[in-house]
Amino acid sequence: MMANERSITGRSEKGINDGLDRVIAAMQRGLSTEGYLPGPIRLHRKAPLFYQRARYMSRNAERLLVYLCAYAFAAAVWPLQGIWKRELRKNSRQEGLTIYGNWNGRMLSAYGMKGGDSNLLIIDKKGGIRFFRSGAIPPDVIKEIQELLYAIGRE
Repeated sequence: MMANERSITGRSEKGINDGLDRVIAAMQRGLSTEGYLPGPIRLHRKAPLFYQRARYMSRNAERLLVYLCAYAFAAAVWPLQGIWKRELRKNSRQEGLTIYGNWNGRMLSAYGMKGGDSNLLIIDKKGGIRFFRSGAIPPDVIKEIQELLYAIGRE
C-alpha cells in the first residue's frame, strides 16, 4: 500500500506517514470535539455522541454499528476515507464481524443500491443477503437489524 501511495503522490514514506498522522489527529478531534461544525448552517457534531455511546455498550453487534456511525461522522469528508476504512476494519475484526464499504462504487450496481442515499446491506456468513434497505432507517427497523445481527452472530 505504501508503494502505491508513494507512486501516486510522489511523496516519501515519511511524508505520507506525517500526512496520515495529521489526518488521524483530525479524526480523533472529530470524535472528541463537541458543539457545531464550522460553517454558516451550524450543523451539530454527532461523532462524539456516537463514540461515547459505543464505548459503554455491552453487545458486540450493536457497539460495532454505533462505532461505524461515529467514524462515518468523524470522517465525513473524502480525504479521510482511507482512515475511516482502516478504523472500521480494525473495529470489525475486534468485534468478530466483517464490514464492507462501497469503496469503489461496485456495490451500488451489483446490489441495486441507490446512489446518494444511505444503503444498508447485511450478508450472512454463507453469502446470503439477509437485509437490504435504502434511505433512512426508522427506529423499529433498527431494532429488527440488531436482532438480525445477534442471530447471525450466533450462527
